[in-house]
Amino acid sequence: MTSQRSALVSVVPLLVAITLTLTAGTGAEDVSSKEPGAQATGVPADWYATAADELAAAPDPTSEVPTLDMDASCELLESIDIAGEAVEPFGTGASTLGAAGTRYFCSFTDPSVDLIVVQMDDDASYAELQQSAKAYSEAGNEQTDTMVTIGEREILVKKTVYPTNDTHIDYTATYFDADNLGTVILEVEAGETRGLIDSYDEQQAAEDLAAILDNA
Repeated sequence: MTSQRSALVSVVPLLVAITLTLTAGTGAEDVSSKEPGAQATGVPADWYATAADELAAAPDPTSEVPTLDMDASCELLESIDIAGEAVEPFGTGASTLGAAGTRYFCSFTDPSVDLIVVQMDDDASYAELQQSAKAYSEAGNEQTDTMVTIGEREILVKKTVYPTNDTHIDYTATYFDADNLGTVILEVEAGETRGLIDSYDEQQAAEDLAAILDNA
């Protein structure tokens, strides 16, 4: 994330060629009756339905840059912690990914954070999404990816550093929910806030995402 808003379109470049029609089916395990902290794996069943509802209400749903509603509260959960401390809400938005899927995000600040729920239409578009989560060669930055196991979850964490800009390091933690062709993505811009540029790492990013999912 070179900035908070640019992070929201990190998966778009590899997906713009997808031309399938958006659907919003879920089929996820019903966890509505479980106590907080009991979600050992998977994604909360209502998150995909929430994403579809938010997309339907979005002012410009096909824009590659989702419109951020600064006054809207995150419909996924009330708050999240990054490295053990809560971050402040900074708005929400929803859009399609090309014509192949739906994306709903909740933004937070200090540090800059995005929590993104994505669901694709079919196996082919989902495979594109999986590939886009991995490290790839890009001018101006250096990327590496690591698979981290937290409990029953495997989370892919991509680390992005900027050789000519040492003010922040970006971490993108992705949990793949293959049963529902979905992902949950946590993007964290680790900078000088709380000294995260020195203390945050792939393990912490994976732990933060797992905790968000476990306690949703």
